[in-house]
Amino acid sequence: MKLINHQYGRYLLLLPILIATLAIMYFANLTAEINTTLLKEKFLEKQLDLDLVDNLVDQLIARDNDWETYDYQSLLGNSIEFLDKQPYTFSALYTEDLQYVSYRTPSYEELFDPFADIGFKEAVLIHAQGNYIVPYTPLDQPERDMHIYYRWVPTDDSLDQRFLSVVAISEFSISSHTADWVGWGALMLIATVTVLNIALVALLSRLGHIYALRRGDKWRGVDFV
Repeated sequence: MKLINHQYGRYLLLLPILIATLAIMYFANLTAEINTTLLKEKFLEKQLDLDLVDNLVDQLIARDNDWETYDYQSLLGNSIEFLDKQPYTFSALYTEDLQYVSYRTPSYEELFDPFADIGFKEAVLIHAQGNYIVPYTPLDQPERDMHIYYRWVPTDDSLDQRFLSVVAISEFSISSHTADWVGWGALMLIATVTVLNIALVALLSRLGHIYALRRGDKWRGVDFV
């Protein structure tokens, strides 16, 4: 094995540190990507929950032709209030003039209001349904993005006095995260490998220095035949 020149060995000591830094960055990005995927899956679940309620109303109206006769506000309100009771989940039912008519269960000290963002109001007045992201900072807590799904119900826009149904979550709504031991285990492995690599480079560098001082192999002792 060719030994490392002592002069360059000092610079090679930086290589394990560089590799360790890249490994830490990789695992940090991997964890962020996992959390992003979990958020997307959770958001799709909430969107599906709201669509199930709204689709049911559409089907009942199409079958019975009883819009503005049957109390659909109670049916929608009860289902949306149930969604709103879930931890760190926002869900509300609004009238056509954007006044909420469902009972709210606050996840924070103050109620989240998506219409604090003027762009959201413009979006719901233009589109029948869609997604929107609103930045939100609860009292004494970090800022987070609220991922919103909204939909007008009934879907038939020829009907009067329709309702706007809304559901929203953030990254703090995710209840299942990667176990802590996964991250700590990765850090321990990176630290161990880095220390061993530094020790190996230092040893090879030292042996290379000794080899250079002796100007090649100089074996002592008796030669064996």
